[in-house]
Amino acid sequence: MWGLIGDSSLYCKEGTKRRSIKDGLWRRLPFVRELKVTPLAGKGLPQILTALKDGPRYAVLGVSYFGNDLGQGISRSLENALEELMEVASRKADKAVFFIGGSARKYKDAGMQLDNRYDESLAMIRRRLRHAGFSATSGRSEVERWPLCQDCLHWDVSAREDVCSFWAQLLTSAATAVPAPPHPPSRSTGDMHLELGDEVEIQGLVSASQHNGKRGVIVQRVLPKTAGGEVPYRWRVKCLEGGSEPLLLDLKEGNLRQDSDELLSTSAELNEDIDSSARPDSPSSRTHRGNHGSRSRLRTRSDVQEVIRFMEGEEEDMGSPSAKTETEAPAASTTCWDNLDPRLLPVVLTVSLVSSAICWFFLQCPLLSENGMGPLNILRVGAAVPFVLAFGLMAFASQVDPGMVPEGHPERAIERSYKSSQFPRLIRRYDHFCRWLLNGIGLYNHREFFMLLMVFTVMVTGSSIVDVYLLAAFFRPEHWVVECLLAAHLAYVAVFAYGLLPIVRLHVAFVSRNELANEWKDDLNYVVDDLETGTSKWVGELDIEEFNDKFDTFRYEPTRNRWDKGWHMNCYLFWCVPRWDKHQTGEF
Repeated sequence: MWGLIGDSSLYCKEGTKRRSIKDGLWRRLPFVRELKVTPLAGKGLPQILTALKDGPRYAVLGVSYFGNDLGQGISRSLENALEELMEVASRKADKAVFFIGGSARKYKDAGMQLDNRYDESLAMIRRRLRHAGFSATSGRSEVERWPLCQDCLHWDVSAREDVCSFWAQLLTSAATAVPAPPHPPSRSTGDMHLELGDEVEIQGLVSASQHNGKRGVIVQRVLPKTAGGEVPYRWRVKCLEGGSEPLLLDLKEGNLRQDSDELLSTSAELNEDIDSSARPDSPSSRTHRGNHGSRSRLRTRSDVQEVIRFMEGEEEDMGSPSAKTETEAPAASTTCWDNLDPRLLPVVLTVSLVSSAICWFFLQCPLLSENGMGPLNILRVGAAVPFVLAFGLMAFASQVDPGMVPEGHPERAIERSYKSSQFPRLIRRYDHFCRWLLNGIGLYNHREFFMLLMVFTVMVTGSSIVDVYLLAAFFRPEHWVVECLLAAHLAYVAVFAYGLLPIVRLHVAFVSRNELANEWKDDLNYVVDDLETGTSKWVGELDIEEFNDKFDTFRYEPTRNRWDKGWHMNCYLFWCVPRWDKHQTGEF
């Protein structure tokens, strides 16, 4: 199987519709039996890593990355994701080629706020990939030549044939290329046979290891380099997974001398790679598998996160149709809503609310008046109030600037801010992207979004009570039409509540402990308890399997959240701190 995984650079756009390059690419690769194209609109390196880990094994793999998450340079979590991506690519693909494209000048001409750090970060990623033995290209001439569409995020459909031809040539070249050694030539120490749990120590520079099937090894540096003329290394090699046969490793070693500038540079980069690989995995680079295994009757953290994904969506390019094409990322299970054009979601919400309002005006209110609950006009005015509030808050939250950093603002790192691919500048106090409003939720509209949730909660509660009351009051055969309409409205309210209440519960908790949804999704403030030792561990220090197994037992730890000042002060900060001052950074 040949595969292609990447971000929005794997799409071309025609008007408002995204077009995958799979069909055009497959026509140029008639000798390929299976081709899997996994485009991840608006995603970054951690999401590409997750798609690769959850996907099949490839004979030839292409990875396209244009730095959606490089607005502020390479962070520690991105470094970790890059290291793991190289390790997973070497294990899950026989041949791999990376298209690390992008140009600050091209995107700046299109109106995006990027600087030289963007180009430098992409260049550094290409160097790291080449040093690890991968083929990595910038495709600069092609990137400069291919036109962008109006949203400045996708290639215009006129470039589709060129993009397909470029990738066909790139993958074919990777399939026929002889892989380069990831480090300078070295002498072999021979083969070693390791079984599960075996550990050995070797001296020298490990330059290659051969993985056998699903089994793997971990290579850890034991001693730092010395100040002598030569740079000795000692490594601990451990077999991670066992099998029916011992794991065959081809270990190589070498000594680097300090009088060689090229080798010293290689040594320094390798030290950095090993040190970073010893750090915990970024939570964003892992995927919980909450749909597997047994479930309790109560809704777990996994269930709630699935509802979050359904209601709030992923942080992707919502200004155009959804990322679903002929092929899909190996992500969580999808629903019918995931295949819907994201721009239709606000329409769906609006139409459902209008339908509910009509039902109230012409069904519930007359029935309540007939049952002696008050004059019809007064009941209709009372029923209209929450709908008017809901539509007003929806309009405000969806149209207002979510809190982008003003132009000319001093360039410094603003805590709790986030660079979304849909906005040209950082969003202060970024919470999440709401696909039902097609807008980010940040400094300027977070309170209104929370008020909208409260209004929805009142509407759901009131509608449920009234519908149940009227069903009981008019439960007679001659009123079967009324009963059916009331039952249908109650069913709509139940579905609405099923999605709404977990969101409300979470956001009430977020406000009370001064936590943002963006921080919650990254598990920054969560630990797991070890009942045997009586200690707790940050979830970011868990390996992938343990992370997935204990996902539903994560516990919020206030001491990890330096913004949490107690629920009284947290509520005061949320509701009372002025937000519209242009100098307000949202760091509260």
